[in-house]
Amino acid sequence: CYSKFQSEPSCMTPDHGSGRAELRRPIRERIPTRRLEPNDIAAKLVLLEKSPSAQTVRDQLGEVLHIWNRAPQRWTPILSLLRDFKRPDISIILIEVMASAGIDTNTYHVNSALSAFETIGQWQHALSLFCKMPLDTVIPDVISWSAVMSACEKGGQWQQACSLFAELQLERVTPDLISWGAVASACEKGGQWQHVLSLFAEMASQRVEANEIIWNTAISACEKGAQWQQALSLLAEMPLRGACPNVISWSAAVSACEKGGKWQV
Repeated sequence: CYSKFQSEPSCMTPDHGSGRAELRRPIRERIPTRRLEPNDIAAKLVLLEKSPSAQTVRDQLGEVLHIWNRAPQRWTPILSLLRDFKRPDISIILIEVMASAGIDTNTYHVNSALSAFETIGQWQHALSLFCKMPLDTVIPDVISWSAVMSACEKGGQWQQACSLFAELQLERVTPDLISWGAVASACEKGGQWQHVLSLFAEMASQRVEANEIIWNTAISACEKGAQWQQALSLLAEMPLRGACPNVISWSAAVSACEKGGKWQV
């Protein structure tokens, strides 16, 4: 009886064999896997070559693509980081991969990609993505409009920026100061001082107070057009409208007088 009892393992007896086997496993296999965060995913994507394939992006995402399938908010910081690293090529593919996996893409996602294109002046890609938004049932907001207009401004496309601004108003989207500033800057860079002053008058009629950046844009537009009287008029009007002239304001006004041959002013 005693020998039989000894031969049968007891549930209370520790299994020293399995413990020793656990110790023989490599340390990296015994450390619990850390939960992946958006920063980890973005870091992997940023290192990819230019314009990778959709399958390459899927491979980098791995199981996260399914784990975060019902958590669209988890993808927003990833796209924001791709924007900061100026990788709109990956942002576009990531949004397509997300949509194919059944993840609801939203305005925040697309705005990050638009801003990425805007920062590097790729206005054609920004405009193409913007035009696709309604087709993908993503409604553009004022940030979307401002980003695509800023992309056109950086790309020297003042006519396209003006067209978008007119369309924005037809869509009954209220422009913010970034929107006004983007279209004004586009016209200023295009040498269209009349358009800038027209925008400025429109802002006043809508009781929108311009900030110093927009004031300086208007003065710079007059300077480029050798409109020294208009430049001085704007400079004098700034304090009356609650704006404080700065070095840029004065420099542009002085340059306008110089170009107009009014150095004595």
